[in-house]
Amino acid sequence: ATLPTEDKIALTISGTGAFEGLDQSATYKSLTLGEGVAWEVTIDEDGTVSQPWTASSLTIDATAQSPILLTVSGTVGEDPIQLPNFKAADKDKILLLTVGLQLVEAEDGEGLAVQETPREVGIIHWNGVQEGLWWGKQNWLLGEAATTFLNGDTVVFNKEDAAVTLDKNAVVAGVYVTNNVAITGEKTLIA
Repeated sequence: ATLPTEDKIALTISGTGAFEGLDQSATYKSLTLGEGVAWEVTIDEDGTVSQPWTASSLTIDATAQSPILLTVSGTVGEDPIQLPNFKAADKDKILLLTVGLQLVEAEDGEGLAVQETPREVGIIHWNGVQEGLWWGKQNWLLGEAATTFLNGDTVVFNKEDAAVTLDKNAVVAGVYVTNNVAITGEKTLIA
């Protein structure tokens, strides 16, 4: 089926392969990203952000059980680059698959941006000394130094009877378990 490409059309897109047969050159009134959508953003050398679709507004379906899978290609430096139409409130509904980048709140406090991560990804070991949370706490060791998890890290659970709460969506290069580990939470872990 061919859909109209007028700027008065509102689209809701769900599932993988959801973009097949749709006119990507059109500007839509609104676009809602639903369950399991893979969204790709390209950043040019001058910082211009290109997305697969142009829409006056972009929302993420609040009822979606799986996160939006976001891939970013192009040039991203130390300074954050704002992603048009993405909202800071949607950060936990997005899983950034691009290693070496992280989602941050934009300067305006309402949008989302991407920037380089503070360190290279590596092999990190579970320490779990701060509330047992996967993200945001220095519950990991990189060598002897405490660190936080970055998407793309390889994680090792060698601490006896580790209890971990996956509090946000995460992408790992690998998971190695040498002792009992209980991972709880209703987020997505992709290896």
